[in-house]
Amino acid sequence: MGNANADNLIGRILTEAEAAAKQIAADADESCAEIVQDRDRRVAEFSAAAEKTRNTQVREILDGAQTRARLEGRKELLAAKRELLDEAFETVYRTVSEWPEHKLRALYCHVLDSEAEPGDTVAAASTDLSIVKAASLACKAQVTVSDTIAPVTRGFVLYGKSYEKDCSLKAILSELRDREESKVAEILFS
Repeated sequence: MGNANADNLIGRILTEAEAAAKQIAADADESCAEIVQDRDRRVAEFSAAAEKTRNTQVREILDGAQTRARLEGRKELLAAKRELLDEAFETVYRTVSEWPEHKLRALYCHVLDSEAEPGDTVAAASTDLSIVKAASLACKAQVTVSDTIAPVTRGFVLYGKSYEKDCSLKAILSELRDREESKVAEILFS
């Protein structure tokens, strides 16, 4: 009977050992499952954060590109408008340059009356010498026309005691442009 007790004892030890091994394996499986779940959760969180960061960066890049494109478009539109204004004022210059003598004389007389002081000297462009002389005689300003040719294409230069005024057609129209450009732009672009 001694062997039977030993066999029972060994059987019970083996049964308990198998039960303990099964429990350890079950606990290990459960721990592994928890680790896998935690890993999957962290991977999903990291993936979501990375996706959010990527979407934010893509949106920022696209917004920046859109802003730059809008600015470039505005710049090109402004350049085109500037070119159109330049052409408009260049056309005005050519038109005024081709005016008959009586119109140019009236313009130069008006400029002399508004800009000249008594005793000033006027040097005319070579193309406008006779017109400026006629204007100086017709206007109220008491100026002397010099035989010196002004360094301008059309119009004249006014020399005072302490100043020199460019009264060329380009200068007259440039001043007009400064005053009237916004009105011209409104007419052209509205």
